[in-house]
Amino acid sequence: MSSHIPMIDALMMAYTVEMISIEKVVTCVKRFSTFSASKELPFDLEDAMVFWINKVNLKMREITEKEHKSKQHLLESPSHQKVRYRRDHASGRQLPYFPLLEDLIRDVCDGAALLTVVHYYCPDLMKLDGRVK
Repeated sequence: MSSHIPMIDALMMAYTVEMISIEKVVTCVKRFSTFSASKELPFDLEDAMVFWINKVNLKMREITEKEHKSKQHLLESPSHQKVRYRRDHASGRQLPYFPLLEDLIRDVCDGAALLTVVHYYCPDLMKLDGRVK
């Protein structure tokens, strides 16, 4: 049993090396984000994964903030029909939390960053409010 975990770890690492490369990650991130190659370029696979997850989370923050601002602007426009809301409903709406990772193993354990990545690529399958299809 003592060799079981190291064997699984080695197999997972071999699969990761086959499927993921720093070049693939950088190409993927360039599709939706900009970055400074001299400051942010990942140096190994773990750093590449952290880089990719963080860039997706930052993009989701940006998208969510834009949507929130446009809704606020629409509600505040003079042509918008005034509707009364209970105070607890209007104030209870918070923007979703999009965490940034520093360490892949330690910071990914709560699943929030991975949920964001899945939602970014498959928004119909994984909702940010916690519902799964």
